[in-house]
Amino acid sequence: MDRHALGSWVTPRRLLWMTAALAALWSAGAFLIPMLESRGALSLAISDALRLPYRPVCHQIPARCLDVYGHEAAVCARCAGLYLGGTAGLILAAALHGRLRTPARMWLAIAVAPTVLDFVAGVIAGVGLPEMARLVVTLPAGFVLALFLGEGVADLPRAIRKAIDTHPSRTSSVPTST
Repeated sequence: MDRHALGSWVTPRRLLWMTAALAALWSAGAFLIPMLESRGALSLAISDALRLPYRPVCHQIPARCLDVYGHEAAVCARCAGLYLGGTAGLILAAALHGRLRTPARMWLAIAVAPTVLDFVAGVIAGVGLPEMARLVVTLPAGFVLALFLGEGVADLPRAIRKAIDTHPSRTSSVPTST
């Protein structure tokens, strides 16, 4: 692939916006599926197929999923909060690309602390927050994690160009034998 063609199309801002759009689609899907189920717009087979991509990343225990029009969301409340917060963080990273600095790691620890505390309370004492509260306490974790992800996504074009420029097929030096 021509380095200049890559550089003209794959920009950090475009990659950030594409990543944010994919995150928004993923997050919306978790709530659109039960909305469509409630309207009878999905057969059971189609509903199960649409929920399938969420299964490897969420336990989907019905009691821990938000109720959306009488049907469970495709992910638990904790995952929903991470996805919604992450989507918001990626949108901010895309909108403010070049003007937004990645937060210090301390902010990541602070953002994740409420989720960790809720998880530990559930494991040790068998008590946890209700679903909507679980969603709310995971929003900051998803948001701050997305800012870190955004930095990595924004760096991809540079890393790809560097890999292309330093690939052995691009070097002009030919080894000499002695």
